[in-house]
Amino acid sequence: FNQHLDQIKFNINNNDNNTSILSSLNINFPYRPFNFISLPKIYQDFTFFEKYFKTKCIKCDTIPKNPALCLFCGKIVCTKSKCCVTHKNGINYGECSIRSEECSEIGIF
Repeated sequence: FNQHLDQIKFNINNNDNNTSILSSLNINFPYRPFNFISLPKIYQDFTFFEKYFKTKCIKCDTIPKNPALCLFCGKIVCTKSKCCVTHKNGINYGECSIRSEECSEIGIF
C-alpha cells in the first residue's frame, strides 16, 4: 500500500477523481470473510438462552456465572473470573482474549 501512497496524495492534491484512483489500485489486504453463528430473530427466545447460557465453559468445564458467547464459533467462555486466566510472558489474559486469538483474531462476543 505504501508504494501507492505518494501517487494517491499527488492525485488528491491535483483534484483528480479520487474514487477511481482508489478502486483501480490492486491492493491485497489480508482478508478473510467472517461467518457468525445463527442468532434468533427474537432474543427473548428462551431456547437460545437455555442452549448457550447453561453450557459449560470449554476450558474449566463449569457453567460460568458471567458467560460470553463467541459469535464466530459459538463456544462459551468465562468472563470476570480467574478460573480460566492464561499466563503468557508475565501477562494475564482472560478467556475472551485467548478465544479471540485461537478462533478469529478478532473478538466478538
